[in-house]
Amino acid sequence: MKLGIKDKNIIDYVREDRDGFICLYGLVHKDGCNGGSEVHHIIKRSALRLDVEMNLINLCTKHHQMAENQKISQEELFEILEDFYKYDYAEFRTQYSAFILNR
Repeated sequence: MKLGIKDKNIIDYVREDRDGFICLYGLVHKDGCNGGSEVHHIIKRSALRLDVEMNLINLCTKHHQMAENQKISQEELFEILEDFYKYDYAEFRTQYSAFILNR
């Protein structure tokens, strides 16, 4: 699990380099994006302070709001990252299971 990228904070890295300002949820679902590019903490930052790639996904403003309001599940966002970046979430899910909402 990467904990940061040298000379660039992890939020900027995810938005600019890894995801390229693209809303990954919108790319998968093709349901219309709007607003700017925002990085979402899948497990809330206030709960865990977890600024690592595996917990961050770039979304448009519309989908970020939906994720914040739990209209998009954490599990679905993790699955999108697994598909795009081949992250292995088995250990991550075990370690942080208390913070993952079951929907």
